[in-house]
Amino acid sequence: MKWTSKITCVVVFLTSLLLIFAMGRTNVRHYKNVKKSIEDIYKDRLVVNGMVYDLASLLHKKEIAVISSDKDFFDRTNSSINLQIDEIIKEFKETYLTNFEEKTLLRFESGSKELQSIEGKMIFEKGEEINPLIAKRILSLLESLKVDLKTLSGIQLSEGKRKLQVSDKAVEAMELNQTIENYSILVIGLMILIVLLLPLPKKFDFK
Repeated sequence: MKWTSKITCVVVFLTSLLLIFAMGRTNVRHYKNVKKSIEDIYKDRLVVNGMVYDLASLLHKKEIAVISSDKDFFDRTNSSINLQIDEIIKEFKETYLTNFEEKTLLRFESGSKELQSIEGKMIFEKGEEINPLIAKRILSLLESLKVDLKTLSGIQLSEGKRKLQVSDKAVEAMELNQTIENYSILVIGLMILIVLLLPLPKKFDFK
């Protein structure tokens, strides 16, 4: 093999290595984006959606207790329910929150504190029934809180879809890079074969 052919082979080979390295680095970056999207969907969306469900379940227990004038519930269980709600809100705040999500959660927290304040002034009248005015106020607050939870649940769905779109785009980019890499290696391989097998014209023969 002539020295010019050797140089050409080396250049082509190094170029192929650089191309493969660049494609590999790009795919690693896309892979990290996919991994992060999946982790975000789990930690900040699926887990939080479970929190929203738990909060809704706890509020429903309160609603039933008010409607049925369950004095034992407010004497024995309600304080524990309130502690659970406060703890879930605290955990909720530690997750990633969009601006709208944060405002909604703060409104829910404020409403929850107001509800607990009213419950602290709970009055049962004759016949073990809750004062109608207090019951009406509590039920109204519960409805507002349920609206906030519905909004929060909707945010989890929309943000989860957005993260999936990011993940899908990263996967598509990885597949495209892999295709480019495969064809590039094929072309480079053919070029090397051509350089090795075809004789150079005499005017380039420096041997």
